[in-house]
Amino acid sequence: MSLATIRSLPEPTRQRLKDELRSGLMSDQDHEAYNKIWRAEHETQLSQALKDQQAMLAKKQDELKRWDEDAKAKARTWFGGDDEVTRKKLQERVDRIAALSKATSLDSFKPADPEKEGRFAYVYAKDESRTIYIDKAFHSAPATGTDSKAGALSHEMSHFRGVGDTTDHVYGPTKAKALAKKDPEAALENADNFEYYLEGAP
Repeated sequence: MSLATIRSLPEPTRQRLKDELRSGLMSDQDHEAYNKIWRAEHETQLSQALKDQQAMLAKKQDELKRWDEDAKAKARTWFGGDDEVTRKKLQERVDRIAALSKATSLDSFKPADPEKEGRFAYVYAKDESRTIYIDKAFHSAPATGTDSKAGALSHEMSHFRGVGDTTDHVYGPTKAKALAKKDPEAALENADNFEYYLEGAP
């Protein structure tokens, strides 16, 4: 069944198909059918999130090229330094994530399984398919700004090996800022520090 066919189905019919597919142990074929229905339902949201992410990354690329006092201050807030090594590492990471975002299609997204309250998304760092699993908190997040859909995509993409190579030392802006002061090297590796830096969090 194609995405176009799924999109044309009434919502109750799509829900019935999903319930039937999840009612028992699903085969690989059933999993893909379920994922197609899920993608059709969230196509607009995911496409917009990618566009917003790309705009956010382009803005940060310009800021890193400019590297004026305002740009340096933001780097100090989230990474504890504004030296050339920090700037270069950020430029390379932002450029790689921007390229990945542009290459990402709807097929790169799947629903979280199982779902978890309060979680935006997750990935497997060594996954060469670059699949992003979308969870409950993503759907209610703002499009841009702190803890946004655009930021969440960047956070998750930064975990991929060879893209951002980040980890999760700490979560949340307060702990992320504290990490930047205490351990700048760890802050550069921390996905939340990178996400808040991209989002322009206060």
